[in-house]
Amino acid sequence: MAVNRKLSLITWRQIDWLVRNNSKLKSNWKATYTTNGAERILFKNGAQISVVAATPNGARGMSADFLFIDELRAIDQDTYDAAIYTTNARRAQVLTVSNAGDKGSIVLNSLRERALSGSSPSLGWLEWSAHPSREIMDVEGWIESCPALGHYLELETLEHLARTNDPMAFRCEVLCQWLDNTASPFEAGAFDDCVDESIALTEGGDLFFAFDKSHTQRHAVLVAGQKVGDFVNLFVLQEWNANNPLDEVKLASEINAYVQKWRPQLVLYDRYMSQNTATYLGASGVALADCSGKSQVEAAHRFAQMMSARVLRHKKESTLVEAVNSCSSKISENGWRLVRRRSSGEICAAICAAMVSWQASQPQAKPIIYFA
Repeated sequence: MAVNRKLSLITWRQIDWLVRNNSKLKSNWKATYTTNGAERILFKNGAQISVVAATPNGARGMSADFLFIDELRAIDQDTYDAAIYTTNARRAQVLTVSNAGDKGSIVLNSLRERALSGSSPSLGWLEWSAHPSREIMDVEGWIESCPALGHYLELETLEHLARTNDPMAFRCEVLCQWLDNTASPFEAGAFDDCVDESIALTEGGDLFFAFDKSHTQRHAVLVAGQKVGDFVNLFVLQEWNANNPLDEVKLASEINAYVQKWRPQLVLYDRYMSQNTATYLGASGVALADCSGKSQVEAAHRFAQMMSARVLRHKKESTLVEAVNSCSSKISENGWRLVRRRSSGEICAAICAAMVSWQASQPQAKPIIYFA
């Protein structure tokens, strides 16, 4: 079974050729019928290989010892259910193949989630896909997603596709990145390797703050990032939790108290989540910078890069560690971005850390005194 009969027939004809050109298989071959809609290969022992339509009724009434479904991402739930139950009466094997799906690939996404959660010892999952953090032109991502690379697929071919094809199509068809991904975009273990409990926040220098609120408006975090040599040190200054939406005026006042104490160069925020609080802070004379939309995508990318390069340092504060570990991502045309609602917990601290890391890692203007 495939997404359409044409694809199924291509595979079926290849099998028929193999049967007729292999002496052992041909000795058991009886006949091949090519009538449109009734294509099948019969064997002397009563077995047959058939093509079925990818519809809910295509496989009904049959029993299968082996079921092969191509491009599972395009198979709907009713069709899959009808096909899978043809194997009930046999000690059967089911093989499905596909590239990455999107949010509409219900069957594929569900099967992947069950496999990764270890729901059944008889369910195996083999996946070649680029890490969610990989950019389109990252050759490492091409290597991760293309096991045929160097055999019958060349780097030049992938480079041509990456430069000329639609970015979203390349991510799905070549990189096999899941466009509605629930996995962390960060390198496994990288943030744990950045722990340094000896660091301390100091006055002056390249110091930046970022604050963020959750979509429920009941959780907020203030994070500081300070550039020290080649590193950016991260600190959680305060976390707010409430049963009801936070008081904007009180929140702004408490953030301003930290600003007055430490005098950061800039306070960053996401206008889509925290504009009201920023308005109150701005009225107090705090230097603010909006980091939303494309800027937040860039900040998340830079945060992941710095994490992998081990140039971040943090004190293993639970609020920050849990936020980073809870992050989920979603692929967009400009790259991946952190998503709040699909994450496994509150990720405000991680978003703040990304903002300050991004800002602190940019070239900073230095005052220069000229003597005439």
